[in-house]
Amino acid sequence: MSRVASETKDADVLTGQTARGRYRLIRELGSGQTGRVFLAEQEGSAERVTLRILPRELSDNPEFVRKFHQLASSVVAVSTLHPALLAVHACEQAGDGRLFVVYEHVEGRPLSDVIREKGTLPVEQALRVALQLGEGLETVHNNAGLVHGEIRPANIIVTDPDEAVKIRGFDIAQWRKSRAIDRRTRPPGLTGAPEHRAPEQIRREEISEQTDIYGFGAVVYEMLSGVAPLGNSTSDRVRSTQPGVQPAPLSKLRDGIPASVEHLVMQTLDTMLENRPRDMSQIVNALWMAMHRLSPGSARPRRGTARTIALALGLLASIVAPLAWMARAQWGVMLRVEPSAAPRATASLDEPMPLAGQALEQPVGRLDDGDVAGSRDEARDVARRAAGRSEPSRGGTGAVAAEPPDPAAIIDWLLSRDRASQQAR
Repeated sequence: MSRVASETKDADVLTGQTARGRYRLIRELGSGQTGRVFLAEQEGSAERVTLRILPRELSDNPEFVRKFHQLASSVVAVSTLHPALLAVHACEQAGDGRLFVVYEHVEGRPLSDVIREKGTLPVEQALRVALQLGEGLETVHNNAGLVHGEIRPANIIVTDPDEAVKIRGFDIAQWRKSRAIDRRTRPPGLTGAPEHRAPEQIRREEISEQTDIYGFGAVVYEMLSGVAPLGNSTSDRVRSTQPGVQPAPLSKLRDGIPASVEHLVMQTLDTMLENRPRDMSQIVNALWMAMHRLSPGSARPRRGTARTIALALGLLASIVAPLAWMARAQWGVMLRVEPSAAPRATASLDEPMPLAGQALEQPVGRLDDGDVAGSRDEARDVARRAAGRSEPSRGGTGAVAAEPPDPAAIIDWLLSRDRASQQAR
């Protein structure tokens, strides 16, 4: 601890062995463009956290300090939107003015270290990481309207031993979006490595969700091939801004990559914005299908799958119900949706499903009994014959809903009845 304190230029950020009197620093984990990072323990709870002390350039900037406090609750809220996001517990300021951020502490390694060690990841493992990364980006894009802007392996933590993904850096993304960090205030080098930056970033143009899509594709490409898509020098990246420039196909660098995955990754890396996928949802759905084909059962159901099925069933019910009520009101036929005919979600999905197979008990309107008595009895006989039951039911009152009528037989009977009526006239 004394070594850390002596090496810290502004040691007054620490109160003895604690920051702000609440976080006891255990050891330094590293330092970089965004400040010094420590493993810490929260006093009173013994919960371990990661604490980042921001660079002095930011703490000395009054405009940044103002927006840092203004955005604190939003930074914390966004980090809880999806399990793949590194959770932020607090954004605080020490007594000497230094700003620091407290994150959840996870045991794991940056994806960049994993790639450096393994060279390439097994296809199935790479797709598992890609799905989690894609779902995290999809959630933030759709629910917070936030662009990360620095998606690269160093900003993705892969936890041990379950290989869960944690994306870090969305706090910086919010500061950038609010203009708290701009070209004047950001510390040198905060823009990150050039090999994962989209062409529009190299051209210093406005970034969008498609910028993150490019970064996502670059990460997946590197997991599968072991190399950055278009080189790692600034000159290579400047060349990549030219229309039509594409990285080498993955199939030429490695065997065993599904064609659908290669096609998708190459789309995300298109230098032209209009040729990239529009949103992460398209990408995640395609990856989920590829994962399911590669290893059935290993791809957990997409979040929202049950909701989609439920909406489809609800729409179907809204169409069938009025027709069934009208049929019963006029012909006494109770239509029924059999449970076996309705799609069902697996028990692992967390969304409630609408009930299928319930009879529709009440007609929409009511006609005079004398007007519909004959039609009702005839329709029942048609329904019974369609279901394989020969006994007539004239004057009967028993419901036949349990035996689903043949719609084609009823339609034929209605048409023949209409023709007979026209001939009588």
